[in-house]
Amino acid sequence: MTTFRRYLLFQVPGWALATLVGAWVWSRGLAEAWLVLLVLAAWAVKDLALYPILRDSYRHDVATGVERLVGSVATACAAIDVEGQVRISGEVWRARLVGPGPVTAGDRVRIVGADGLTLYVRRDDAQ
Repeated sequence: MTTFRRYLLFQVPGWALATLVGAWVWSRGLAEAWLVLLVLAAWAVKDLALYPILRDSYRHDVATGVERLVGSVATACAAIDVEGQVRISGEVWRARLVGPGPVTAGDRVRIVGADGLTLYVRRDDAQ
């Protein structure tokens, strides 16, 4: 299912409720039919206008959590022989060295994987 279709399906309950309220308002004579239809159309246009902003919220393939860090570059907090800590985006993470080492404090490492809260790193060749 496409992201746009998923987004539209999530909007259907709101459109249905707005239609029911609009029909009730019109049946009670509280508003003219053209005004009710205008409000419903504005509601739909608002939802379509918000789609580009909310698109990523409806995607399934967006990397979140630890997965978003894979491929990024971090800095070793201290020397890493097998295990140690790295800093990335102001956060300190536990790291396990998977490539040739050792890594000294301040060296750049590339995150190549993750397991739970442990990042798998190797020396970054582009130092």
